Amino acid sequence: MIYDTLDHIRTYLGLSANLDRAIEYLATTDLSKLSAGRYEVDGANVYLMIQEPEFREPSDAQFEAHRRYADIQLALADGEAISVLPVERIAAWDPFDAEKDIGFSRVPEKGTPLPLPAGSFMILFPQDAHMPNLRCGAQTHGRKAVVKVLL
Repeated sequence: MIYDTLDHIRTYLGLSANLDRAIEYLATTDLSKLSAGRYEVDGANVYLMIQEPEFREPSDAQFEAHRRYADIQLALADGEAISVLPVERIAAWDPFDAEKDIGFSRVPEKGTPLPLPAGSFMILFPQDAHMPNLRCGAQTHGRKAVVKVLL
């Protein structure tokens, strides 16, 4: 997992070609002008989703993990935290949906909640279980970009 601010995103160039495309896109695109929805960056290799999620409490959320894609979760507004935990620390997972590249777990393990203020991001790799869209403050809804990066 990488946890940083958009000002430093180019620090992570060179890890993979698809990640480089995603980083350059985020570094050069005004995401505030995009409405909620999906945007192609490089076909199935890199794509972006602008989301406006409702925040929730950990008791109403679940961990998720991916096998083929990394997530870049970039906050466009304040109010969200994402809880993280190594995948191997979660004993029980629902059946993995290979087509959607996602697995879920509602186990009671507590992850480490990290606030994601506007302009900050996380890059979450397959070993990083994550519980996004957690309330961190008074806001009930947020705005974020999620970039899916094929590994």
